[in-house]
Amino acid sequence: MNAPEGGRATPAISETEQRLAETIQDIVAELPLPELLALQPERNIPRSIGEYSLTIVRAKSPLIRTSAGCPGFNNVVTTPGVKVRYDTKDGQPFLDSKFAIGLVYRDTLAAIGSAQLDAHENGFLVTQLQAVNTAPGLRDRFATGLFAGFYWPDTLINAWSATGEALDLPDMTVLGAKNNTWTRGAHPMRLTRFVETYDHAAQRLGFVEAADGNWIRPSQR
Repeated sequence: MNAPEGGRATPAISETEQRLAETIQDIVAELPLPELLALQPERNIPRSIGEYSLTIVRAKSPLIRTSAGCPGFNNVVTTPGVKVRYDTKDGQPFLDSKFAIGLVYRDTLAAIGSAQLDAHENGFLVTQLQAVNTAPGLRDRFATGLFAGFYWPDTLINAWSATGEALDLPDMTVLGAKNNTWTRGAHPMRLTRFVETYDHAAQRLGFVEAADGNWIRPSQR
């Protein structure tokens, strides 16, 4: 623990965490989005691919409790020029970790994939896959760019995999829906939606379910 003068002790961060914080923005800026797209069957890269990009999303706040009682980070920061139009009072989504990779469509943040270093700091655990262009008044879901012939959750997992490769962090885990704090005690319909977003995406990418209910690459067994 590090204790700044006159302040409360703050946890020391590891070398891997420091390296991640210092390099992730540049890494994500160089990711080749067309190669990371997880296309749906019999679909091609959309003609509008030039209107998409990836960005890093950071949380400036400390960990707090959301109105639903789940832990999260708010006060998010994106690349200058990227608009955030989420259906909350301040117009911003909560992040489930300090960093997220964002999928941008027409200069608006469309979806995010948050991840954190796994327990062994040998890869990433994807903790959040969420569509975030949900501001009131957006009635045409196709205007979000998320229905263009590719699976956006899978694409964001691919982006984190590529980030891990760039950092020499080979392991990749996707949080299982039943392990997500947002599904505990929730209506069964919410669990179904999370299964479709997290578990099905992991399955499509060839991940296998581990004993703890999360999804890992077969090589990690």
